[in-house]
Order: sequence, then C-alpha cells, then structure tokens
Amino acid sequence: FAVDTTEQPEHIAQNQERILLENQVIARHSDDQIFGYRIISDVFGDPTLILSIENDRAIFRQGQVAITYFMTALVITSASFGIIMMLLLERTVISRLARLNANVNEIRDSGSLENRVEMDGQDELTDLGSAINSMLEALKQTHGQVRERDARLRSIVANAPLILYTLDRSGIITLLEGSGLKNIDPQDYVGRQVSDLFGDTLEILEYKQLGSAEEVLRIPIRRSGRVFEVRHLPLKDETGISTGVLGVGTDITESIQAQEAERRQRTITEALHKTAAALASTLEMD
Repeated sequence: FAVDTTEQPEHIAQNQERILLENQVIARHSDDQIFGYRIISDVFGDPTLILSIENDRAIFRQGQVAITYFMTALVITSASFGIIMMLLLERTVISRLARLNANVNEIRDSGSLENRVEMDGQDELTDLGSAINSMLEALKQTHGQVRERDARLRSIVANAPLILYTLDRSGIITLLEGSGLKNIDPQDYVGRQVSDLFGDTLEILEYKQLGSAEEVLRIPIRRSGRVFEVRHLPLKDETGISTGVLGVGTDITESIQAQEAERRQRTITEALHKTAAALASTLEMD
C-alpha cells in the first residue's frame, strides 16, 4: 500500500504514524489476527510503500485453550486435595479430638476418677490421652490418700473428747463434729448461730476480733455439766483476708474436777492441821 494513499485499510491507517517512526512494526488487531508492517523506501531513501503481512493467531488460541485446561485441572486438583485433606484431618485429628473432649467431659460430669479416656493410634493425641489417664490415676491416688487421712481425722475427732467447729464471719456454724457433743446432733446446729450452741458467751461472740488475730485464744466454756477449753484459730483466704474461725474445744472436765478435788483435799488437810495444832495447844495448856 502506498504511504500517501487515502485508500489504506483501517488497520494500516491506525498504525501509520508508528510504522513511519519505527520502520518495522508488529501489532495485534484482534484476538484472532496479528499484522506485521514494514516500510519500503525508494532509491532516494524516502518511504514509498507499506508492506503488510496478516497472520492468523492459531498458536495464541491453542495457548489460551491450554491455559484454560491447565487452570481447570489445577482448580479440580486443588479442590480434590483440599477435600482429601479435610477428610484426613477429620478422621485422624478432629474426630479424635472431639472424642477425647467428650471423654473428658463425661469424666468431669460423672465426678468419678475410675473412668479413663480411650485413644487409639501412636501419635501426639495418643500421648495426650495417656498423659490425661496418668493425671487421673495420680488424682485418684491422691484423692484416696486424702480420704484416708480425712477418715482417720474424723475417727480421731469422733472418738476424742473434742468439739471441732468452724464459723463464718457472721458467726454461723459451718462445721460441727466431735464426741464431746455427747447427745447433741451436729446437724441440728450447722447453719445456726454459735450462741445457740454455747449460749451468749462473751468470748465466743467476739469471733470477729479472733478471726483477725494471729494468736491462739483459750476460752473455758461450760455446757451440759462439762467444761471445754476452746482454742480459736483464724481462717484466711489466699489473699490473707479473714473468712472465719476454726474452733477446737477440749473436754477438761476431769482435769477441772481433779483440780477441785485436790483443792478440797488441800483445804481439808489444812483444816486438819489447824485443828490438830489447836488441840495440841489446848492439851499443853491443861
């Protein structure tokens, strides 16, 4: 096509300035066609003709189809891999974790340390299940030891001439045990004021001051013909705030009776000595 003609095709007219500037141009006209242009000069070196070559973009279309196939295969493969991984995770991890969680919740709800979690396989989850079972076994042994010590302590308290009780900051009895109670049913006084048990004893009613004290206070109390020496200890929480009082009452009736008998015996002996001395003095005067 002549450079200066007005009958050039549209694709040459759109790229003529670029062709004249660059001398050789390759341009895409559409997704299906590509054109190549070159300037042909005359003997004087002036551009005279524009050589145009049109070629179909078959290779480009094949590349697009190949890329489409590749992307489709990649998406299908990725989705399949994701589904397989989710199934594997569900089977090997998630379902086993859910079963482990259900077993632990069952043990918690039952409150029994005899139950154990069940885990199969040989991986970290199995090790975790074994660790939980070991912890449960240790807790079972510790709980058994605590129950044995508690049973021995309760047996000692139940058979010793003691009264063991705890009071909250309102003076309410929260625990009451001991053979020193004699014919008193402890459950009749748990939840009641301490004055209902000991009467309006001034020292007992001052439990708030005792709860903040560090020393042990001994208080003699008489009830039902028996004499108890009560030792009060403050009960405190983890922050050091007083929460109540622990009281231990020891039956000292026999000791008091022995002291009174000894005092009476001493009084009688002193009276006899005085009488004997007076009689001897009288006999000497005669």
